[in-house]
Amino acid sequence: MWPSLLRPAGRQPGQAVAVLFLPAQRHRLPNGIALTPDGATLIVLESLTSRVWALPIERPGTLAQVDAGARAGAPRAWPVAALLTTVPQPAAPDGMCVDEAGNLLICAHNSGVVSVHAPNGTPLSQIAVEDRRLTNCCFGGNDFQTLYITESGLGRVVMVRWERPGLRLYDR
Repeated sequence: MWPSLLRPAGRQPGQAVAVLFLPAQRHRLPNGIALTPDGATLIVLESLTSRVWALPIERPGTLAQVDAGARAGAPRAWPVAALLTTVPQPAAPDGMCVDEAGNLLICAHNSGVVSVHAPNGTPLSQIAVEDRRLTNCCFGGNDFQTLYITESGLGRVVMVRWERPGLRLYDR
């Protein structure tokens, strides 16, 4: 994975400012993406292997790098990535969100549960819903304690009350 700036200056709203390339031998179907509450770590889900990766952010727009050595057609530096946790297969991690305590709430597709993990990756609990095909989740509501979960098999959105507010991605 390496960052490639598309538009370092004069960025337009809604346009990409960077692209992260994931080499096929390292990551298989990167999917869900989130930030930790302190903004210091990018979390990326890998659906085909059920892995959840933590990538340190060096500064805005730049992931911490490690020298990868010389490779034909590849940059010398690759982002540092640490395996944070896994979601038990046959479930495949899909979308996710983060609460204000830094807990990861991961939609485990093919399982019918949202898998809750502590900031260090330790599994804490599960939220069971009717449909096995969960695709994404986010927080909302006046107090930001409503967890919205998309069920692709039944074609609906489920609302669950969560014990603490979700991480706000922006100011209202």
